[in-house]
Amino acid sequence: MNTELHTPVIKQYLEIKARHKDSFVFFRMGDFYELFFEDAVKASEILNLTLTKRGKSGGEDVLLAGVPVHSSHRHIKTLLAQGKTIAICEQVEESRPGKGLVKREVVRVLTDGTIYEEELIDDTNQKYLGAIDIDGGLAWCEVATGKLYVDQVALNQEKIVSENTLDTILSKFNIVEMLFNEDINKAHLFEKFGYKKNLAETPLHIKNSFERLMPYPPWEWDSCKAENILKDRLKINSLNHLGFEKELTIMRSLNALLTYIEKNIGQTFKHIKTPHLYSQSNHFVIDSTSQRALELVRPHFFENKNVTLLNNLDTCATVSGSKTLKSWILSPLQSREEIMERQQSIQWLTKKLSVKENFKGIGDLGHTATRITLEKCSHRQLYNLSETIDKIFTAAIFLDNSDRKYIENAVSLFKSDELQKIKKKIRSVISKSNSQSSKELFLIKSGYNSQLDAFRKQRALLTKELTRLELSERDKTKIASLKIGHSSVHGHYIEVSSSFKNKVPERYRRKQTLKNAERYDINELNEIDLKLNEVDTEIEKFEHQIFLDLCGELKKSGEFLYEISENLGVIDTLLSLAQKIVRHNWVIPNITDEPEVCIKNGWHPVLEKIYEDSGNLTPILKNDTVLNLNQNMMLITGPNMSGKSTYMRQVAVIVILAKMGSPIPAESADIGSIKSIYTRIGASDDIGGGRSTFMVEMTEAARLLNFAQKNSLVLIDEIGRGTSTKDGLALAWSIAEELATKNSALSIFSTHYFELTALPNVIGTIHNFHFETIEQKDKVIFLYALRKGAASNSFGLKVAKLAGISKDIIERATEIQNRGFTPLQAEPNPPAKFDTLKQKKTSIPHEIRETNLDKITPLQALNLLQNIKKKYGDEK
Repeated sequence: MNTELHTPVIKQYLEIKARHKDSFVFFRMGDFYELFFEDAVKASEILNLTLTKRGKSGGEDVLLAGVPVHSSHRHIKTLLAQGKTIAICEQVEESRPGKGLVKREVVRVLTDGTIYEEELIDDTNQKYLGAIDIDGGLAWCEVATGKLYVDQVALNQEKIVSENTLDTILSKFNIVEMLFNEDINKAHLFEKFGYKKNLAETPLHIKNSFERLMPYPPWEWDSCKAENILKDRLKINSLNHLGFEKELTIMRSLNALLTYIEKNIGQTFKHIKTPHLYSQSNHFVIDSTSQRALELVRPHFFENKNVTLLNNLDTCATVSGSKTLKSWILSPLQSREEIMERQQSIQWLTKKLSVKENFKGIGDLGHTATRITLEKCSHRQLYNLSETIDKIFTAAIFLDNSDRKYIENAVSLFKSDELQKIKKKIRSVISKSNSQSSKELFLIKSGYNSQLDAFRKQRALLTKELTRLELSERDKTKIASLKIGHSSVHGHYIEVSSSFKNKVPERYRRKQTLKNAERYDINELNEIDLKLNEVDTEIEKFEHQIFLDLCGELKKSGEFLYEISENLGVIDTLLSLAQKIVRHNWVIPNITDEPEVCIKNGWHPVLEKIYEDSGNLTPILKNDTVLNLNQNMMLITGPNMSGKSTYMRQVAVIVILAKMGSPIPAESADIGSIKSIYTRIGASDDIGGGRSTFMVEMTEAARLLNFAQKNSLVLIDEIGRGTSTKDGLALAWSIAEELATKNSALSIFSTHYFELTALPNVIGTIHNFHFETIEQKDKVIFLYALRKGAASNSFGLKVAKLAGISKDIIERATEIQNRGFTPLQAEPNPPAKFDTLKQKKTSIPHEIRETNLDKITPLQALNLLQNIKKKYGDEK
């Protein structure tokens, strides 16, 4: 497009757009951001904006769509959620009459992975930007807080190992944007990390990260530059203490990540934190499959958010607390000492629950610290910070005299002189009375600056002149309703209602006509208006500079304020967990060094909350669990709906709570040296990946069999359903054997294959259990009580009846069940009813007639069928 043919404004827009081809350019024009041409067309469709034409430029229609600046964040969030990039183009000089075209520049590039703006951030859904190097280096960062992590995926191991490492990281951190070297072929990148050459067979959270792969120039993957950037931003002379400084692949990822962030935020990344080497050996492993199956932080179905463990536990009063709690759930501890430290802190806080009242109304202190560091804070946010400091100090008084590490650390920070100095500095500058105002004047306290005070006095005198003039004009014109007003467009004016416009003197000059009034100006009013504009300009200039100076001083405290935020989150989380002891009779479990999970009268915490919220007064059912070296597998049989799946999830959730250092819903428990949880629960296919239910089952089973060890907790629910009974039974048997003997994992294995109940006769560490169910006439009553021994019946037809299956189908199924599964010949025109199946007894082999079908197992039935086929197969 030849820009020379266009109007100056469109030419300016096109030159800026040429530098940001892949972005929606939000072009500032007064109080609106305008989008032009193709951007306008696309944005109008996505954002439901009105698409208009405004004349021509260069012989083309100027297509236009706009959004008000004050509400633009709503539209920006929508675009970001769809993976779009937005270039914010602002006016960087004042518009004055006769000046001509205003200079404009892109001051910020917004992507989903680089946002820090308060209005664009979901309080607890932290978003990370990632960078992945072809040799295994991975770096990821939450730009809003500056948290920075690195790791290296070991590509020299089996691909399933590298895949699992990446899977675990991506499932715990919401990496919404991933950079990769644009010289590398995507298919090669996928294959190198253990995936196929496309995304079809990758887990959903990995798809999400890799679908937003952002190609980044090869020269930005420079390990030497990364070293210089880190030293400069962190103000350090050496990287030797980091533990990864010699890993070039990590350093390359870091450089790409940091340069991308700085280009997008339009300034130096000042609030960067020291990179943390995220090593799997330091964290309890809960893979993505288990996170989904256990509904730890996200529900299976979005409309049912109350079922998550996070929702159940989160009574935090602060955003920092909710974030900390979520992090603890996804990354429990392995260190017994750290777990016990949390336990003791929680126990101490059970008598201090009222402290939470002081945390109410505290905003996201971490984001405030970031905005202060970037000098993007508002006067309102600063004054709110001073009020937050008051609340934190009050809380510290109540928390004093604790000998627990977590609480001691927090109290020392909350009561520190540095924090009080920040508060005093803010309040010495910012006026409380105007701190919540959106106006830009009178933000600075009177008495802070003598020159500013002098201009304010001038303004007060001029305001009095306006009042005097208004009274004088009313008296002269005898118009009682006459008043002086002001608008940003027209300045000061005299307004007279239309019914009195005939009484207006000739010296009044019409300025604006309204529906029911006329607006005028006069010489004396114009003189006062001019003087007020000059004074307001000076006041605004002084206040703006004073505010910038304040922000400049406070940005030195950004890192300290972030530390306060982190400790605030810890205390808030500990208090929320302490509430469970006081209000729900949860207990502190005993943490041991043995591979064991022994729970006395445990219950599911989410089920407890559902009962509580619904007003259900029925006592919640409690069950024991014993898993150790002598009993490493609980083999559970019984009908659907009897409570098997809920029980399995319950055990896993209790273990996670214990490893978090949290109290648990149980009478007592010994939780040992469990280091990981793997699950195969629930049946679902993967339409997008082209995988059947059975394929999903087998993939998840293969993963857990590869990684489960004696310190793992494994939950398998009804494996082998998606294939033939014979194949499914054989697979279930061999998987159970493998887990109990080779992996030696602590396992709960539920199944409908009653043949598996013979396993304890072969392997001594496997024990049978069932959930008690009783039959009354045509009804099945589930008692949800776990009992030793195998189940006697699966009650499948009765459960189907409870589910609403029609009477005809149930009767037909009963008939087939009683008859036995003999092969039937197809008939060309079968009757509408089931008469063809009511065969004479004489046509049924005596072996079937004499078999008790209530006691036969599926495997025995298959063997019987095989014998009958051999015996009668040659008969016509």
